[in-house]
Amino acid sequence: MAVVMIHPQSLSQEELGQEKGRLVDFFTTGPGSANPPNSLYLHPFSRKTKDHTVDMEHLLGEKNVHEEVLGMKFRISPDAFFQTNTPATELLYRQVRDLCRHGNRSSESSPSLSSDVASSRPAIYDICCGTGTIGLYLSKVLCARRCVGVEMNQQAVEDARANAQLNGIEDVEFVCGRAEDVLQGQLEEEEESGGPGEVIGVVDPPRAGLHPRVVQCIRRNPHIQKLIYVSCNPEGHQTLGNFVDLCRRPSLRVKGTPFTPVVAVPVDLFPHTPHCELVVLFQRTTTASTHTQSSAPPPGDESLVTESSAPPPGDESLVTESSAPPPG
Repeated sequence: MAVVMIHPQSLSQEELGQEKGRLVDFFTTGPGSANPPNSLYLHPFSRKTKDHTVDMEHLLGEKNVHEEVLGMKFRISPDAFFQTNTPATELLYRQVRDLCRHGNRSSESSPSLSSDVASSRPAIYDICCGTGTIGLYLSKVLCARRCVGVEMNQQAVEDARANAQLNGIEDVEFVCGRAEDVLQGQLEEEEESGGPGEVIGVVDPPRAGLHPRVVQCIRRNPHIQKLIYVSCNPEGHQTLGNFVDLCRRPSLRVKGTPFTPVVAVPVDLFPHTPHCELVVLFQRTTTASTHTQSSAPPPGDESLVTESSAPPPGDESLVTESSAPPPG
């Protein structure tokens, strides 16, 4: 898919139409015909325009393109967000899957990854879901009893609904709206349904992070015992503020039992650049364990302590260098 962005400057509608014709000719009868895009759009815009989807016009080929990720097929529209590095995206989604299951680092060779699935069918809340890729994938591999996706881009929501049908996934609902406006109502419906099993929250916000009201909503809902935060801007002020508000002690402003960060895993989605995704597993804490969870691993995750405290084979010098006092 190619989207040609053009500032119309002082072009008349007739002149703009001529530019469209030249674009089409280039890819149909001109040099571009040797390797034309599957889909071609023109996007006239100006800096005064706040709606980046305005006047996007389909010129050639299919209106949507499709991408396969982890054996699933996803429809992509020109103004909907989709990760650009598919192999790394698959690593990212597998990591999210494994953190949902056990809180361990990803291990394709571990036979125990699916041991709990049969006895627990979680509800997945995919917040800032885009085209629904993460929620639909988790719904499939975790045998989720329900999946709810929240996204403010209407075209992305339509793509997400189409993607659910493409992959034959039922018991899924995608809601268009700002997460801070619609999430509370969705969680109240979950509470009223009284269904058994855990509720897992997955958030994948834009670079600006989550709205503070979304964090407060998650904090106040006791059914969300596990939260996976996928950040494309982990050093951002708003992202760090989200982390702090998820973990800070209850106060007049912040209600609900806090979370504890258990695992943080970077995923290099953009090689040869300074950017990376950070996946953080937060688990709900109790008052009694708030002061001990920073040093004690969750049940079954003793490896998290040994990985960080024990040196790798052959690197015993790492211990002696740090523990031995300097000469004299």
